[in-house]
Amino acid sequence: MDTKAVVTRYYELANAGRWDDWCDLFAVDQVMDEQLAGHVEGRETLRTMMAGFPGMYASFRNQLKELIVENERAAVVSHISAVTPVAPGSRPTS
Repeated sequence: MDTKAVVTRYYELANAGRWDDWCDLFAVDQVMDEQLAGHVEGRETLRTMMAGFPGMYASFRNQLKELIVENERAAVVSHISAVTPVAPGSRPTS
């Protein structure tokens, strides 16, 4: 799969909530610093972390807005929108 196909698949899988398949896009020995999750090492660590992701959000979208690919490098502009579930007994604020 070329770079553009990998990045496009990343967004397709995320928006479909297919987190296990999404994790498969990463190298076994991946290392990342994610803005909310912090430092994450290893694909299986990422997979374990993402297993809890669906329970965190009632809805989640990560819309690809712009993609620039140069050889094996890519830069992306995206828009994330997410809604957390309403806790039992609470009411959403308006």
